[in-house]
Amino acid sequence: MKVAVLIDDGYVRATAKAAGRNYDNDFIEEFAQGCVVPDEYLLRVLFCDGSRYQGTVQPPVSGQSKELRSNDHWLVDLGKRERFAVRRGIIED
Repeated sequence: MKVAVLIDDGYVRATAKAAGRNYDNDFIEEFAQGCVVPDEYLLRVLFCDGSRYQGTVQPPVSGQSKELRSNDHWLVDLGKRERFAVRRGIIED
């Protein structure tokens, strides 16, 4: 049977942290493969992630402004892997 696996970035990130694993594209691919039983064929992995916040924040304790920047190169690389497609969401207020 052909299957598609939908993966939410936040869930997999928390799972990796709880397991003490390094969160990278190899872990994500291994996680996706682990969702498929032996008599199934992994057709596609849809990896969903929201854009990271970019901008200036002021933490309440230190009060010093901090600039947050994100690097989405790892998502581009993940999307180039066989059977992977990356879907990016937008977080709105």
